[in-house]
Amino acid sequence: MIFNSIQLIGNSYSQVVVSRLTNHVQQQFDINGLLTSYVGIAIYISNLISVVKSCNLLNIRSMNKILLAILTLFCATAYGQETKDEFDGHAWQAPYTFPTPKDWGVERFLVPPSFAPSISYKGVEDIRFAPGWAKSGSDEYWSYAFLWYLEGKPVVTAATLEEDLKAYYTGLIEVNSDSARLAAWQSILVTTKFTSNHSSGTPSFTGTVTMMDYMTGKPITLHCRVRARSCNEPGKEFVFFELSPQPYTHSIWKSLDQLWQDFDCKK
Repeated sequence: MIFNSIQLIGNSYSQVVVSRLTNHVQQQFDINGLLTSYVGIAIYISNLISVVKSCNLLNIRSMNKILLAILTLFCATAYGQETKDEFDGHAWQAPYTFPTPKDWGVERFLVPPSFAPSISYKGVEDIRFAPGWAKSGSDEYWSYAFLWYLEGKPVVTAATLEEDLKAYYTGLIEVNSDSARLAAWQSILVTTKFTSNHSSGTPSFTGTVTMMDYMTGKPITLHCRVRARSCNEPGKEFVFFELSPQPYTHSIWKSLDQLWQDFDCKK
């Protein structure tokens, strides 16, 4: 339908313009008529403007009319796709038990997260933030835990954790920082280091994430514990992360460990 609309708009202008615009739109849409990606959106708009400007048959007023009409169609289609596919973390009902302590924050989103698309797993991330998570003067600063509820049976190793968490925190910094701050922090890369510890019988790991703290603009090292667990639900895996800049002797780790102890595969 969108291509027919473009042709109707073009009936008052050059058919060359109509043809070239249609070709560029088709390149950015899949067979269902939906935008293939947000990157495709940016490319589409850039190409659209270039095509219109290159057509000397159009004056500025005509160009504006075409751009307005095409962008209206594009926005309507993109909005429809986003609304249909949107994940509502507040409304999502977890099929497991992961309690929330008093005053702790909660957030849920899909895995891979939008800021780290290179992570190969699919599922849901379920986060618990300590009350002082975002308060730089608190002993609970940057102390939180999150659960990955994943499809399939991914093999978690120290190497995969290092790769995935490097991508995760690199993306997290980028989406929470402006271009000027990112440029100043280029010399401070995210580094991750993990070792395995399976003595308890459950796959577990300890390690560190060193990065730029986008809230203070200073380097920070997060200590991290990771545990993996398979439950009776076929084709599902749980990976539990605890993080804090505090040493493992600090009391915050008792609160983080309690989250794992209170976790249950069943609702």
